[in-house]
This record gives sequence, C-alpha cells and structure tokens, in this order.
Amino acid sequence: IVTMPMAARRAIVQAVESAGLEVMRLHLSLNVIAAAVSGAFPQTHRQLVVDIGGVSADAGLFVNGQLWNTRTLPWGGLTLALEIARTLSATVEQAVTMSLQGLSSPKPEIRQLLERELRVLQQAIGELLADEPRPEIALVTGRGALIDGVVEWLERFTKIKAVLARSPRVQASGDMARQLALTPVIGLLELATRQAPRATFTQPARFVDRLVNRTRL
Repeated sequence: IVTMPMAARRAIVQAVESAGLEVMRLHLSLNVIAAAVSGAFPQTHRQLVVDIGGVSADAGLFVNGQLWNTRTLPWGGLTLALEIARTLSATVEQAVTMSLQGLSSPKPEIRQLLERELRVLQQAIGELLADEPRPEIALVTGRGALIDGVVEWLERFTKIKAVLARSPRVQASGDMARQLALTPVIGLLELATRQAPRATFTQPARFVDRLVNRTRL
C-alpha cells in the first residue's frame, strides 16, 4: 500500500481542477518512468529504476513490468544544490552548475556532500534488493541522473549494468536535460492512451509530437 498525505493529494487535485481539468487518476512516479522508457531497452525480467528528481529520489524494483517494491528519500538534485549554496556561500544558480560536476568536482566540499547523500541512497537500494535476485538492468533518470559520476557509482555499487534512461520519443529533441524533463510527461501520456477508451485519444502520436517539438522548457 502506497500512501500520501491527504492534504498533498487534495492540493494536487485542486490545482488541476482550478485549470479547468478533471483528475482521472494519480500515478506513482516510478510507474510513469517505466511506461516512458518501455521499448527503449531489451525486455528484462527484473529492473531497478532509480528516479533522482529535484527534491526526492525514488528507487523501485520492477518484476515482469510490475512495481514490486519501492523506497523514497527526501533528497534530490535541487536539495544538493541548495546545500552547496549554503556551504560555499554561492548563489543557487552557481550551486546548480557546481552540483552537476558531482564526484568529479575539484571542490572537496561538493564531493563530500554528494558522497554523504549517496551513502543514504546506497542503504535504501540495499534494503530494496535484500534477499532478491539481482535485476538485469538499472535505469537511472531524473535531474540527479545528470550529476557527474552518479550512474557509474550506481553500477559499481550494485554490480548491475546502469544506464541513463529517457523515453525513445525524446532522444532527438535536444539536450539531455530536456530529454529527462520530458520523459515523465511522455510516460503519463503513454499510461493515458493505454487506459483510456480508444476514442478518447485518436491521435496520441500527434500529442507527443507537439509536446516534444513545440514545448519550451
């Protein structure tokens, strides 16, 4: 059973309804990511999906395409940047740029901050995979996946082949940050077109094309 505070759920629904839309369903972010990248990699029995967003990180174990177990941490790329800004007395914009240097940063303070957070993520993933057969692949996505060295760190730690995951629909749409930002949106469209009546989305490919090629981020 996956829960969320009722106040947060209400706020999300009210925000959508205030835009004149109706909420059909809420999706767990890991399911959205899995839907977005399906078909981009060889079919595997077990997958580890790690989504490092701006303020949280989610790790999930998928078995035959179904989410089997999950862990969530209150840490992400933005929280790392804010901690760097505080520690080094830098602006947030400067800290965001410095955070992407990751484990290759020339500043030991940045490497130490990232290593501290990665130890917490390592513990969570260790608990997630405890007493489980090892997944065949690890898919890493989200803003934090752009932090230098994070994907390689995950592969060394888990001894599972790790790759930067984004939807194949966006891989020709520009820089990597844009691809990663659009991937969960593509996943939501994929889930919507799978579950909605056929007549509701007569041209899903057209929606995706407009999103990828005509949306500014």
